[in-house]
Amino acid sequence: MNLTADPTTLVLHELRAPLGLVATAARSAADDCADDDIRQRCEMIVRAAELMLRTTHEVFQLNRASRADHCEPYRPVEVAQEIVSTLRGLNVNVRLIGSADAHGAECIGVRARFEALLHSLITNSVDHGEPGLDVSVAFTRHPGVVQVTVSNVVAASSRHRGLGLGAELVRQLADQLGATLVRRSDGRAYHASLVLPISSTGV
Repeated sequence: MNLTADPTTLVLHELRAPLGLVATAARSAADDCADDDIRQRCEMIVRAAELMLRTTHEVFQLNRASRADHCEPYRPVEVAQEIVSTLRGLNVNVRLIGSADAHGAECIGVRARFEALLHSLITNSVDHGEPGLDVSVAFTRHPGVVQVTVSNVVAASSRHRGLGLGAELVRQLADQLGATLVRRSDGRAYHASLVLPISSTGV
């Protein structure tokens, strides 16, 4: 058996166990807590840890051989609502904007992969955005597709000098979803737009 792996794969592999322990510990604390406010905070930690576990899993899969994916119907707006709710519970400045017709849009694919992609787009925008200002997640529907655009106001002074890994990650996830990813910036605002085909049975 060949156990050789690149450093990124090894790091992702080692992250899964501690994230699982965080989720388990927070869930246990929530179950044993009589204080409603503290219990809700613990439940928020559970949700955040489980979200990070799913994202880590999808990123980990990018470094593995091709496999049969389990595709299923999912509504992108509902996935976004869960992510935004979790992040806002952790005091992250993010807001969701969506039209009524976009809410009913249904896609076919790997739901967890879309969740990982959107989570990465949002957290990248938060990292590189102006502190204190919202990152917006906007949904619009067009014939045959639904578009989600993550936007931020770029920080006046860079807090992160990244290696471009976040951009490469979302590109690979978008490719595996069969989605189109377009990035644009006017020097002050940054927008990352993801276009997903809607299933023929979608509302």
